[in-house]
Amino acid sequence: TASLLARRGIMTKAEAERFLNPSYDEHLHDPLLMIDMPKAARRFADAIISGEKIAVWSDYDCDGIPGGVILHDFLQKAGAEFDNNIPHRHDEGYGVNIEGIEKLAKGGVTLIVTVDSGITDVEPIKRAKELGMDVIVTDHHLPGTTLPDAFAGVNPNARPDETYPFHDLCGSGIAWKLVC
Repeated sequence: TASLLARRGIMTKAEAERFLNPSYDEHLHDPLLMIDMPKAARRFADAIISGEKIAVWSDYDCDGIPGGVILHDFLQKAGAEFDNNIPHRHDEGYGVNIEGIEKLAKGGVTLIVTVDSGITDVEPIKRAKELGMDVIVTDHHLPGTTLPDAFAGVNPNARPDETYPFHDLCGSGIAWKLVC
C-alpha cells in the first residue's frame, strides 16, 4: 500500500490518512464556489418545487450514466417530475442534439440538466432556449471556442476565471455537487 501511495505522491503518514480516510466535512470544497453553481442550484430547486418537468440529459458512458443515476435518485426522492434521456451512441452520437431537444420540448420539458456533456453543444442549447427551455450544463470537458448560451454552465474547466479550487472532477462528480 505504501508503494502505491508513494507513486501517487503521498509520502507522509498524514497524507496517507487523508487519502485513505477522506472527510466530507474537512476535505471537500463548497460546491457554491463553482461559477454558476448558485444560479444553477437555485433554478434546479425552483423547478423541483414548482413541479416543472425536468429532463436529465446524460452521456452514455461510464461517467455520464452514474451522474444521471445521481440526479435520477435525487429527483425521485424530491418527488420531482422528470425524465432521464441518454442518447443512443450510434443513432444520436455524443452530446446534446437538436432532434432530442425538440422532442423534449414537445413533451413539456422546461428545464434540461446535462451530465458529462453540453459544454460544446452551442447550437442544440441555442435551440432549447428558442423553444423556451432553460439548460443547466454540468460538464467537465474542455469547451470549444464558444460557450453555449445556457442558463447556467457548471464546469470547472470552462472558464479562466473559475473560482472552484479543484478542476479535476469527473462529470458525475459535478452532477453530485449540484445535488449537494
